[in-house]
Amino acid sequence: MAIFGNQSPLNAPASAPANNGKPEAQIFGNIGYWAPNEDGEKVFVSLPMGVGIDTMRHVSAGSSKLMQAKNALLDQLNDLTKDLKSGEEMEIPLLFVARRRSDHEQTTAADNPFIAAMGDLKKTA
Repeated sequence: MAIFGNQSPLNAPASAPANNGKPEAQIFGNIGYWAPNEDGEKVFVSLPMGVGIDTMRHVSAGSSKLMQAKNALLDQLNDLTKDLKSGEEMEIPLLFVARRRSDHEQTTAADNPFIAAMGDLKKTA
């Protein structure tokens, strides 16, 4: 994965929605690969949309070491890219992992062991 300033129209949404007062991202993480163009020059071919890095918020970490590491990664990316000039690029070697969302099983109150363990509070009051 490489981080690039978002100056390409390829990274802009098809129709720019109103930002509803939210800050507009200036630094984007783009996923793609390097390929030679017709003249043999290296060109970065990225997915149509980048991920706004400078507007991404921390996750609630609590004592979770994984969540703390995610926040630290975001902080490092922001720190590394904060001084990029308009149109300037910086390649940062990261790993791209594709993951499909897990299926969430529908449970009923009868199937929920936590509800079953609670019992009927009316009978005990």
